[in-house]
Amino acid sequence: MIKKFNSHFLSLIVLTIYISGCKKEVINGTNGSNGGNGFNSLIKTSSELPGLNCSSGGLKVDIGLDSNRNGSLENSEIKTTSYICNNSPATFSATISQTGINSPVNTIINNSLNLTISWSRISQGHYKGQLSHSLDLTKSIILTNNIGVLCKFQSSTEISLDNTCGVNAYCDDFSNLSLEIRTYL
Repeated sequence: MIKKFNSHFLSLIVLTIYISGCKKEVINGTNGSNGGNGFNSLIKTSSELPGLNCSSGGLKVDIGLDSNRNGSLENSEIKTTSYICNNSPATFSATISQTGINSPVNTIINNSLNLTISWSRISQGHYKGQLSHSLDLTKSIILTNNIGVLCKFQSSTEISLDNTCGVNAYCDDFSNLSLEIRTYL
């Protein structure tokens, strides 16, 4: 009669035979001499003025080993330099008001983008803003504080503003609509 063995049971038997046939021989070596003390790593930070490394300025970070062991990172010890740049965007901030069938009017709050927007009324609740110069749309966003307002870039020199006053309804006559365009450098 042939008896079948469970494959796990057979593997356990083979492993037991293998282990029992192995002998471990331990040889102790001699201790080596202790090495010298290592160098401390140091980090030095300083302000980075606006320029080639950071267009809006920032922080310069120097890293290296204190090879002369004086506790100060000197220029000859610097191995790596990196920059943490200010990411303050250039902005155009304004409140916008519109009455009747007139074009919207900006009241500028901040304008580090040196931008002007010329507004025109397309139809009730729909407006177009023509920008005085083009913006890099991969680095620019539009923000507004009104839930019923959709404002978006149509191109690098044009934005649209749609003022809703209900489902599928658009309205004229609004005041103090906050609009901000941010361009990250």
